[in-house]
Amino acid sequence: MPFGAALDTVGLAGLADFARAANDQFVIVACDLKDTADCQVVREKVMQALAPDLRVRVGMATFPAEGADSETLLRNAEAALLRAKER
Repeated sequence: MPFGAALDTVGLAGLADFARAANDQFVIVACDLKDTADCQVVREKVMQALAPDLRVRVGMATFPAEGADSETLLRNAEAALLRAKER
């Protein structure tokens, strides 16, 4: 199932945008999240949509706590992803 279609099946259609960042990495931009609990909901929905078919690891960064610009946010999300892969 294509990545976007998988996200649509768990209710993320219209709530988040996504793009391929590398061969096996995607960036999801979800606006209007109120707190880290909302971030965890998005994470769980992504895992639900993709985990049956793929081994999924998620790294997250939130604005502005973990970056005030896109470059810093992406760098911090990448660092979180690397930590998730180490587990």
